[in-house]
Amino acid sequence: MRLSALRLFIAFFVPATPALGQVPTGPFSGQLRESFETQVPAGYTACLPGRLFGQAADLCTPGGANLLLTPAWNFNCNMLPYAGGMFVGARQGDWLRLTFDEPVSRFGGHFGSNGGDGDVTVRFFDAAGHLIGRATPDVPTSCGWAWHGWESAGAPFATIEIENSLHAGGLVMLDDLEVDLAGDPGTSFCSTNANSSGLTAAILASGSESLTAGDLVLHASGLPAGTTGLFFYAPLRTQVPFGNGVRCVAGGPRQVARLTPLVASGAGAFQQALDYAAPPNPETTIQAGSTWSFQAWFLDPAGGGAGFSTSDAVEIQFVP
Repeated sequence: MRLSALRLFIAFFVPATPALGQVPTGPFSGQLRESFETQVPAGYTACLPGRLFGQAADLCTPGGANLLLTPAWNFNCNMLPYAGGMFVGARQGDWLRLTFDEPVSRFGGHFGSNGGDGDVTVRFFDAAGHLIGRATPDVPTSCGWAWHGWESAGAPFATIEIENSLHAGGLVMLDDLEVDLAGDPGTSFCSTNANSSGLTAAILASGSESLTAGDLVLHASGLPAGTTGLFFYAPLRTQVPFGNGVRCVAGGPRQVARLTPLVASGAGAFQQALDYAAPPNPETTIQAGSTWSFQAWFLDPAGGGAGFSTSDAVEIQFVP
């Protein structure tokens, strides 16, 4: 399944060298995105305090407090963001390590450097920590940006390391990252409108459709930071205006289930595990063989109008 927000990438693709477990891919709009605009600068840190991709990943420098979130970085030249007001990088003597809670099938973003003509290496590891791929993207060294992305050719990526051959690994910068989760259940549908965060809210599910496994988790991202919202679900599809967004799911009397309210993180995301044993009402009990559609609703007073909006939707058919 691929969940996409309506975003335009004005970029070009420079092929990287594929090896082992990955193949290059051009710019794409991923299920999860990270532009660093909602992150809070904290000087040099070992890990970015605000987790990435709506609480789904960590970005760290393994050698210690060498990771910087910044609006500009002057070394051989003055690096500025690809877009927005912030980007990240590793200083001399360290490299970047991106670790995902759940493996991803695609990863990409904008790469740059202000550190001279070094060779950048990207290493891909599976969930067991095995090296499954390596790429050497052509990264601009004069404070420009270039898109690079890769799709798994076998096992998905759980950890990605990015290292420069100069400066003991450092002075590689990242901005506007995109990922697709591997093997997430359901099918996305419907489209909604951008909210006051400047993004279009997206919903996805992780885990599995199995009632026995009981591991389905709903995720919403692209929300205004700190907003209150909730997930709701119903058995039917629709597409009608609703507040500042679009209502994508529908049902008969007592067939629309509203889950417990949540508060979006500073990164504009919230998530909730689905409890099959405690449906909001008997008519919304999820059973094997049934199909339900899920959507996120959230307050958005800064967006004007009705003061609330919605994500897109995901339809899931459940199995025993």
